[in-house]
Amino acid sequence: MSIVVPKKPKKQPKKKTLMKKADALWSLIIRSGGNCEVSGEPTANAHHFIGRKNMRLRYDLANGVRLTYQNHVGGKVSAHNDPMWFVGWFKTNRPDDYDYLEKAKHELVITTAEWYYDNIQRLTRILKEMENGLLYK
Repeated sequence: MSIVVPKKPKKQPKKKTLMKKADALWSLIIRSGGNCEVSGEPTANAHHFIGRKNMRLRYDLANGVRLTYQNHVGGKVSAHNDPMWFVGWFKTNRPDDYDYLEKAKHELVITTAEWYYDNIQRLTRILKEMENGLLYK
């Protein structure tokens, strides 16, 4: 009689690992959308209008803004160094997104592994559509 030892189940990724993957996808999509929304210069930064701690909006593309380093964190007048200026700019230039984010920011979400998987799948699909020219944010 032989004893069959079952294989160890494949370890599921931790929520932190899933969060990092979703963060990277969100950032890539935002940065891929074009030049800095403030200055029109080439950009390399993705900024959350409502901070990343708000999990309901963390992976919402309406919450993303393409900025140069200078407009993101490097200048005196930047999203991080002068948030009142940035709120005014956002409200003026993206009023529909501003109104939507104001309403959605108080909605709660439970961040399960499945929730992260769903966001990763959605963001991956959007990125593929952008790469195929089917979608432009």
